[in-house]
Amino acid sequence: MTDTASKVSLFERFRWLPLAMVAITLVVFGAAIVSVTRQLRHQIRQQMIARDGEVFQAVLWLQYSNHLQSAPELQLDEPSVQFNLLLEISRMRGVLAARLFDARGSFVASVPPTVQPGALGRETMSVLTDLRCHSRFFEAANLAKLFLPGTALAAAVPLLEVNVPFYAPAQSQLLGSAQFYLDGQALATEFATLDQHLWQQGWLVFLVGGGLIVVGLSWTFRRLQQANMELRSRSESLARANQELILAAKTSATGAMSAHLIHGLKSPIIGLRNLFEGLASQPPGENQAGWQMAQKTIREMQQMINDFGKMLNNEPSLSQPFSPLADVLALAIRKNQPLAQQTGVRLLHSPPLDLLLENRAANLSLLILENLLRNALQATAHGGTVTLSTRMEAGQVVCQVQDEGTGFPDALRPHLFMPCQSTKPGGLGIGLAISKQLANHLGARLELAASSPRGCVFEFRLPMPPNDPVSSEKTVTNRLATTLILN
Repeated sequence: MTDTASKVSLFERFRWLPLAMVAITLVVFGAAIVSVTRQLRHQIRQQMIARDGEVFQAVLWLQYSNHLQSAPELQLDEPSVQFNLLLEISRMRGVLAARLFDARGSFVASVPPTVQPGALGRETMSVLTDLRCHSRFFEAANLAKLFLPGTALAAAVPLLEVNVPFYAPAQSQLLGSAQFYLDGQALATEFATLDQHLWQQGWLVFLVGGGLIVVGLSWTFRRLQQANMELRSRSESLARANQELILAAKTSATGAMSAHLIHGLKSPIIGLRNLFEGLASQPPGENQAGWQMAQKTIREMQQMINDFGKMLNNEPSLSQPFSPLADVLALAIRKNQPLAQQTGVRLLHSPPLDLLLENRAANLSLLILENLLRNALQATAHGGTVTLSTRMEAGQVVCQVQDEGTGFPDALRPHLFMPCQSTKPGGLGIGLAISKQLANHLGARLELAASSPRGCVFEFRLPMPPNDPVSSEKTVTNRLATTLILN
């Protein structure tokens, strides 16, 4: 089973993730509703508070108009006129106290007389100067600060403060201002009713919207989980198909080697049969050289069969649909590291290219590079160096393995990739022959690029298809990130 197929999906590894995301979404949604409700509550309260200021402003103008009808000579800039208007309006229901201030904001008079003198704040004065009403609501006002000591008062009551400017018609100059303190119990009741309605509506929106969010996210996660399962199923199918392709390539390559192996074994077997028949007819003690030749032949046959078996048993180790070239090179080096330590040879490699290989190409390339490195390590003397490097050249990935051996004899070069041709003691050339067959299956080239008494250089040239999944670091990162998220 492939690594991708065997990975537990994101949903299985993090079963709490959908619930956590739903909970976080509901918390954010609830916080947004609370914030909007608070802002709406504040705006409506300000409008309700300002409403009383507009009412008192309208009553003041109405009273002043009535005075003008009976006494046209009255001027609104006179403190006596302002005080009479203040006195008439203070008789309205709910008015507890009133104060009169001049144009500079200084205290002039109050109704009733038990009201303490006061002063207008800077903010209030700024609004009145613009000839606008200014109102404030106190949920629990201390009336002892408003009236003179000795007045029987409640400890703390809701109180509405309304400041109304005096100004003449068609003029923009402040002539004075009236400050009224009203019983705020009715307004507090309206506020409580408003809060109740707003929070009820907020809860209703949260329940309905939250329900839609839960349904929507549940459906989305279910679809993602189904897509993840489908992707895993396709990944498993793709992995099986890749395994079959790799097996077919190895079977074809080993099939070609089998014919050569049978041909290579035929002559030694016939020779052994004739040798044993001749030895049987000779007196004992005179056939020592013959027995030694027989043992050598048997060892060569056993070595041939062992080498062939190694190639057959070398299973691929890369199972992702796409594998970085760096992983292919790293695995080939890791498999040969014990041999490098055993032979005392340094195994070096240059930084690999930043690209991806599809599964079949990655696994067959791994077999080829692993065998090239093994041959290079066996050909290099103790203390030498074997180097693996990669580069792009004419649309091909060129993997180069360079050793520091004695080179390849000129006489063997025409039969370089034929089995039973090797410069190693006891070697039979099976590895290079099968590597050549595997390269042919990939449409790649495996060749001896250079050979001298200072060593050999083998090049494995793998062409990249036009739609190769390779490229920049960003492309590789995005592909790997997508695989991680979906699997």
